[in-house]
Amino acid sequence: MAATSTPGTAAARATRFNPRVLAAGAAIALPLLVVLLLNLRRDPHTVRSPLVGRPAPAFSLAPVGGGAPLSLESLRGRPAVINFWATWCVPCFEEHAALTAAARTQRDVQFVGIVYEDEEARTQAFLQKRASSYPSLMDPEGRTAIAYGVFGVPETFFLDRGTVKRITFALLGLFALPPALVAQGARAPAVPAPGIGVPRGVPLSGAELGARTEEIGALLRCPVCQGLSVADSPATMARNMKAEVRQKLAAGYDQEQILAHFERAYGEFVRLDPPARGMNWLVWLGPLAALLAGVALVALALKRSPRDAAERAPAASGPSALPARDTLPGDPHLAAAVRHVRSLAYGWPDGVPPKTPAAAS
Repeated sequence: MAATSTPGTAAARATRFNPRVLAAGAAIALPLLVVLLLNLRRDPHTVRSPLVGRPAPAFSLAPVGGGAPLSLESLRGRPAVINFWATWCVPCFEEHAALTAAARTQRDVQFVGIVYEDEEARTQAFLQKRASSYPSLMDPEGRTAIAYGVFGVPETFFLDRGTVKRITFALLGLFALPPALVAQGARAPAVPAPGIGVPRGVPLSGAELGARTEEIGALLRCPVCQGLSVADSPATMARNMKAEVRQKLAAGYDQEQILAHFERAYGEFVRLDPPARGMNWLVWLGPLAALLAGVALVALALKRSPRDAAERAPAASGPSALPARDTLPGDPHLAAAVRHVRSLAYGWPDGVPPKTPAAAS
């Protein structure tokens, strides 16, 4: 049988796709798609850090096994590769041989290892067994790792004349970079890194110092756990960061100066409650904008519902395909059963429905 179409069904099909809803969905999906496409080009091994393009934080650390301290100042004037590593880190085992070989071939680049959260005796035994062509330095309180914004190991910093040029998690296969640093020399001027200035607060001590340390620690994200605050995390890095917070409070630095100190190394990521500025406004206003857009879409849908129902009304005015109330099956036994059920369910005598006023007239 050929299908027929009434004006009501045609109108319903015409309004099935709402252009406003499609436009709103595209406005939400397109920015997300752009962010996805931009991140597809990003090297997953590269660390995004506010230190890139700025002078590297100074340090002066003693080598493993003792000896005169080695400072960053002694490395200035030539490209350098600073590798944070530990003997308990499996990827560090794998790249140690590659680093050692690169240090032997890249004579114009200074390689330095900084031991991360490890014991000196264990580190010394590791180096004696596997050898090394560059010095490794002890960072007993983890302050150098904090200053460089280290999240974990292995993590490596490429310096060009004292300026951080690139940071990466894994070094294997990336040794084409040091010659490039040598070639570009000092063409890129260093961008001064803003300090936190002189202490603006009052030096704290005693119980007040402990309480304020916990309060500020609760505002900082642990770079290792990432889901916990420095105050709650059991990680060694969190304990080192909390010790540095305590030291700065005792020296008279205020809360904003201390938060800015850690933000210089880790970026705003380290703040559990980032300030509403720059791109952070998207985080603050994005949910509100999404809520308003959702309310607008719901209101638009509710507004269109009565009109759609009116447009579909002619299609429903035709004869119904449903059976009438008094319709019975053709089989006499089945018809008797249906009447019996009707009499039990509805109280109709002999299962016959009462006549409606319209039918009676």
